[in-house]
Amino acid sequence: MAQPTIIQGDLLATGNVAGKTLTIPNGSVGPAQIAAGAPGSYIPSGTMRQKFRRLFSQDSTAVAATETKTIHLVVGQTATLIGLLAGLISPCIGAATVTVDLKVSGVSLLTAPITLNNTQIARQTVTAVIATAALTVGQVVEVVITATASTGTLGDGLFVCATIDEDPA
Repeated sequence: MAQPTIIQGDLLATGNVAGKTLTIPNGSVGPAQIAAGAPGSYIPSGTMRQKFRRLFSQDSTAVAATETKTIHLVVGQTATLIGLLAGLISPCIGAATVTVDLKVSGVSLLTAPITLNNTQIARQTVTAVIATAALTVGQVVEVVITATASTGTLGDGLFVCATIDEDPA
């Protein structure tokens, strides 16, 4: 490799600076260096990922209820499930439990559903352990809630937050 020319101090070019490659320090390019314009004009959308936080909730004063809801449709070629959190505004009492699962085509993406019971306090979130993070275009992601009162009292105000990174369409 040839010896590089070292310039001590600033360099001002009134024309184009061209070269075979350019190495810039991390953090050198930020929003101020990216010109405004039509979407995708300056940074191709295919080089960026989009982060979605899908919030599903039942009424804050309503007893947790069994239901299945679609929360996301993968539109980009690929996506990644980053995380899933769930909690209750008012926790379960006694033997009551609420389970929260995340499924695609009836198959769970988790190692086990989140279980909310009398061990959590109000508004405490429980984090799921993800078994399958990879998602592909066209997949429908559903949250599956199972509320079981048993000999206890179900909690109120279920909330669920799924975080998904997705390639642009």
